[in-house]
Amino acid sequence: MQMLGLDDIRAVQHYDPETREATPIPVHLSTNTEDVMKRVFPYLFSELFNAPKVDSMDAPKRKVSSLIWKSWDREGMTNEQGFQTFLVCGLKFTVVPVLHGRDYEC
Repeated sequence: MQMLGLDDIRAVQHYDPETREATPIPVHLSTNTEDVMKRVFPYLFSELFNAPKVDSMDAPKRKVSSLIWKSWDREGMTNEQGFQTFLVCGLKFTVVPVLHGRDYEC
């Protein structure tokens, strides 16, 4: 079994070699986690990072993951056990808090 990190998504993401564009993948996360992600991975947020434009199609370009960030408020819905929940395409997801690192719960 192989575990991929956020930087590795580009290796499995659909990429059109003619247009040089990737099909964006939606990422659902809390607003707190989104703030951390913007600090750690600013190049994955198009509004924070503008890569230089290259005119020549032959020029090497660095490819990064194309993601659509969909954040939800941690103060939103909760289930009967007190866990946060959110809806995606009519499906209800339950957030199970996990300690990630020494002091960050995501």
